[in-house]
Amino acid sequence: MVGSVAARPAWAQQAAHQRLRIALAAFSVPAPLIADKGNNPAWRAMYLELRRLGYIEGENLIVDRFSAEGQAERLGDMAREIVKRHPDVILSEGNGIARALAAATTTIPIVSWMGDPIAFRLVASLARPDGNITGISVDAGWELAAKQLEILKEIVPSATKIAYMNLRANLLPDRPDIKFRREAERKLNIEAIDFLFNEPTPTEYNRLFAAAARQKVDALSVGPSAELFTERLLIIDLANEYRLPASYWYPECVTDGGLMSYGPDLTGLSRHVARQVHQILSGSKVSDVPVYQPERFPFFLNLKTAEALGLTVPRMLLARADKVIE
Repeated sequence: MVGSVAARPAWAQQAAHQRLRIALAAFSVPAPLIADKGNNPAWRAMYLELRRLGYIEGENLIVDRFSAEGQAERLGDMAREIVKRHPDVILSEGNGIARALAAATTTIPIVSWMGDPIAFRLVASLARPDGNITGISVDAGWELAAKQLEILKEIVPSATKIAYMNLRANLLPDRPDIKFRREAERKLNIEAIDFLFNEPTPTEYNRLFAAAARQKVDALSVGPSAELFTERLLIIDLANEYRLPASYWYPECVTDGGLMSYGPDLTGLSRHVARQVHQILSGSKVSDVPVYQPERFPFFLNLKTAEALGLTVPRMLLARADKVIE
């Protein structure tokens, strides 16, 4: 809890009399866990940063929490229910929810974790969103996915078949990722195959890993979808159970037992999302709050997991890691 009311900014003391309302919308995180004590570090970091900025739930802030519980068909109804509450700002995760919210309102500010918001036509540009949606883009280019494959190949030099796991609905129709994957395949002498699912359920994850075993996949590349991050503990356990070396987008996956990650710091990005919410609640127009795209991508490596999988990590690769977990 942030200190006494006297220590808070003047605007926060004044806001206590008017009570601002925000709506938090997740795809598969249960609504009660979208909080500071939830098991999702992204939501937790965002919530704690809002508190640090002086927004105290129950005092100057009303928080409505919503979850689609992993069911894509519920997004439209959830978006309409959120709009009925007339929040001052909506905070959401993933392109699917952002699209549903954009269809439900063109006036309520929406701050969202997103993939490529331009490709998905959620914003006109990163610098000038020109609508009611802004936030962060966790997808800093498909070149990042190719780099992940390169690092994974260094860890598992014998790999010739790598599975790419992602939610089908989060892929663009023209699949810009294919171009970079094909280039990486030729360069690394590997075959990258899609392992896509329609609903993020334990049954689907178990099915995909069983299929990977049947097809004798050598390694796994886990996509950046919010749904995959939410279920990261199950995915990490399955990858280790099937003795399948796996790369992830977010460092948090490696601290939870995953083999390696090369991508943005999701916890840090979540704090940035909270600051964007603060800008809008303080009076900024959404069009004046640029979509933030990370510029730094730390490489995390879990040496304990590598040893458990029987892998010998090259010394040069260890030296390049931003953090090695032993």
